[in-house]
Amino acid sequence: MKRRYDWDKKRLIKVGIALILFLIALQGYGHLGLYRNLEFDDTSRYLHQACGLTMGITAVYAVLVFRKAIPKKLKEDIASAVESVFKRVAQDFRKMAKAIRHALGIPDPPVRVRAKDERSFVFGSEENKASRRFKQGEQLRWKDLDNNADKIRFIYIKFINRLTKKGYKFKTINTPLETLKQWNLEKESCAYMFPLYTDARYSGGRRPITDEEVEMSEKYMKANAKIL
Repeated sequence: MKRRYDWDKKRLIKVGIALILFLIALQGYGHLGLYRNLEFDDTSRYLHQACGLTMGITAVYAVLVFRKAIPKKLKEDIASAVESVFKRVAQDFRKMAKAIRHALGIPDPPVRVRAKDERSFVFGSEENKASRRFKQGEQLRWKDLDNNADKIRFIYIKFINRLTKKGYKFKTINTPLETLKQWNLEKESCAYMFPLYTDARYSGGRRPITDEEVEMSEKYMKANAKIL
């Protein structure tokens, strides 16, 4: 029968030897501490200290070598299992909190966008021009999009592309709302596009995009082909 994990036998042997030395040192350490007068017997005291030092060295060595002996597949399976457990626990807590809020008549909190997610934008690492992912977005066809959120994302990509071609410097570390402020477009008619894209991209459908918003954005793009 084929074993699921391939352990490093040489390293396991080293771990075994280190554990044997640890146990021998532990026995000596305990024996000297119990049956010898370490205060007046210098030899016993030095041996006692040597045993303690040996225990520490062999324990650290065994742990380090054992870590390298563990198969990569086993590490991945353990990490996956732990992550799954934490996810289930987090889901249970969210359900419990939601049930308590509903029982107390407290409304659900408003949708908030996490900054970390917000920064996983569609642009690449270079400023002032679209990246490969951006260009791939430009190649999408409008008729292939079957929901309003994707349509807004499609329009926004074209919108930003036009602005960068006009000379606006795009910083990949900025969120859409930070980009709005950076470009000083808060008072422009296109300002609504940034928070609208944020909702379409990051709300996970909890903030639905309406047909009217898509139509308004499409008309804006057609009426302002050159954009500012």
